[in-house]
Amino acid sequence: MNEVGQDSKPNPQLDSQQASKGVNKFDEGAPAAPDTDDGEPYDSRGLAENIVRDVRDVATLGRALDDATRAFGLQVNQQFNISGGLVAPGDVPQERLSEATLTGARDTFVRPGGFALAWDRMLDQDLILLRGRPGFGRECAATHLLDAFCEARVCRLTGGRPADLRADDLTPGYGYIWTGLTADGVGTRQLERVRDLVHERACRMVLIWPRDAVWEHAMAGHYCDLTEFPPFEEILSRHLRHGIGSELEGQAEDLLNDARVVAASARISAADGAAALGRALREVVLGRSEVEEALETAAASTRSAADWFIDLENRTDRVFALALATLNGLPYPVVVSGARTLDERIQRSEDRENRSCIRPFDRPARQLLRAVDAVRRPGTRETAYGVVPTEELVSRRDDYSRRMLSVLWEDYPYLQDIYLEWLDELVKGADPYVRERAAFAAGTFADKDFEYVCRRLLLNWSASDRWTERRAVGTALRVPVLGRRLHQNVWDLLEHWSSPGDTTGDQRRRITAAAALGGPVGVTDVPRALDVIGRKLLERRPGDYVERLWNAVAYTVAELFGDGSTDAGEAVLRHMADWAAWPEAGQRDAAVLALIALFSKPPEEHRAPSVLRAVAAGEDRLVLVADLWRVALNHPTMAGTSVQAFRTLSNNVPDSGEGLDELVWLVGRVPRTRRELNTLRYEVRHWGDPDGPAPAVVKRIAARLDECEVSV
Repeated sequence: MNEVGQDSKPNPQLDSQQASKGVNKFDEGAPAAPDTDDGEPYDSRGLAENIVRDVRDVATLGRALDDATRAFGLQVNQQFNISGGLVAPGDVPQERLSEATLTGARDTFVRPGGFALAWDRMLDQDLILLRGRPGFGRECAATHLLDAFCEARVCRLTGGRPADLRADDLTPGYGYIWTGLTADGVGTRQLERVRDLVHERACRMVLIWPRDAVWEHAMAGHYCDLTEFPPFEEILSRHLRHGIGSELEGQAEDLLNDARVVAASARISAADGAAALGRALREVVLGRSEVEEALETAAASTRSAADWFIDLENRTDRVFALALATLNGLPYPVVVSGARTLDERIQRSEDRENRSCIRPFDRPARQLLRAVDAVRRPGTRETAYGVVPTEELVSRRDDYSRRMLSVLWEDYPYLQDIYLEWLDELVKGADPYVRERAAFAAGTFADKDFEYVCRRLLLNWSASDRWTERRAVGTALRVPVLGRRLHQNVWDLLEHWSSPGDTTGDQRRRITAAAALGGPVGVTDVPRALDVIGRKLLERRPGDYVERLWNAVAYTVAELFGDGSTDAGEAVLRHMADWAAWPEAGQRDAAVLALIALFSKPPEEHRAPSVLRAVAAGEDRLVLVADLWRVALNHPTMAGTSVQAFRTLSNNVPDSGEGLDELVWLVGRVPRTRRELNTLRYEVRHWGDPDGPAPAVVKRIAARLDECEVSV
């Protein structure tokens, strides 16, 4: 049965036994897995039809994954696809600034004194050592500089030591802000090494000079001083007006003249304080907050998450704040429902006799949201029946999800198991957006204690017969694979799970590995993911599980293909061509299934399908796609489904016509025999409404086929 869209078909012979075989270091502590039965026939045609039907569900999962990724402040798949994957992580923690962050920085930046010199220095130097008093806005100035010079490709390095920086930590063409250094780590030798690495890798860096560090004369040409605070009133005004629209300008001006706001403005002593006040007041203009509430929010925004959480006096507020850490940005009723179930779990642990209870009338929404510093805002959700308006609940605290989860794990150890049980409950729910958030939260904890969380949650999910839980494993592994400490462990785990085994648990973990090697983990290193797939997941073995496995492989390839026009897209096509050329039927079937998934993959709004963008990227990719489709067109059982997938591809050409020329080019390169040509002509003649004119796309395809000449 299909891997996405519904749970896999149960096999009584597989699920009735309880024996487990092949326990090893990764499987210890996992649930027992029954032996398998290889009696079920392999149905490649039915499998291909499932892929055509259900590949849109994969697109929904991709949106849910990107939504959760943004909520946790990590790179979305498109960024990996464009940049060619994840640069091997180093000892210095690194994160890429999101497009939303950079857009906000452009719209709200105010120049501090000395910024013009920094700009001139960046014209001549790859490395700038930026000095200035705290509150001058050094990080904002560095972000603005690198955003302009590096075309919105900006990463932040946090902490570490210059001696730990490696060449592989830096990507050519990127800009890096390095904060959190200590005074004893910035000697002349270390700085010269950083300068040489930056120059060697053809990138740029702004290093925020640590306080009390000794000025190094040998690096005099790289220093730049910010000399004055930026105008606080202008910072406040820009953050207040950012994105509110011209119709609310009058309200914004009136608010700035409010006596309470004037008094709060007079107490501002740093650029980040002015920015925080402006953001809080913008919520007032948008009707989502009151003035007093906004002033309190701004005052609290610079406090640490731990101190802020301790000061929440009401237990309902604390539970809600913990639930919001995972569900931040989801629809308001979803967050409330999740908070209620978490509160019930916590109360059961506090009172085994169940004398505690939730008191729904004690905490009205306005008081609750004010306490946890969250707001409701309009949002949308893409569904099978269109884009539906929603009301999202969002924390106003920066990087709230990761910081709050860190507070829970490090400061409240007795809550760890309760929270993990709650995440397990969320992953087993029906909402893909909730599942992906819960999996990311589990991954955040796994980044702190991988072995414990792996045994507590991930091993159970990986051996589940529910595809939702297997998918959650890959999403959870997204967090630790982005760091250096556990990067190799994650890949070793997926390699191990990819190996064939004799138990049901082994086979389910192969499916789990296949799913993880797509959008969740594999997209961070596409060549490595394709190598694992080619070596370990294409073996054809009889039985029901091979259908589920190859479903997962086909969807994984579609996710790895990404935009199609990038290097990752070309790597996917070349591996598929290699699989199609293998003498074994299993590898050929996998290549055809993957091509059907690519043809059926829904495009981004108003853009050409990714396969056609790949065709437009060069003659070599056009040839690869045409050759693969020819293999599919001659497949003994999946030829008809490949034509159906091509019709889906044709229907996905947008009204703007983008991709239509590439589609016609592709059609013209496929037929080499009279049988192939006649098959395509016959199928195309039956497209469209027989009582009306054929669509423009069909006319172009039919005309191109009429021009084709074959010799055999």
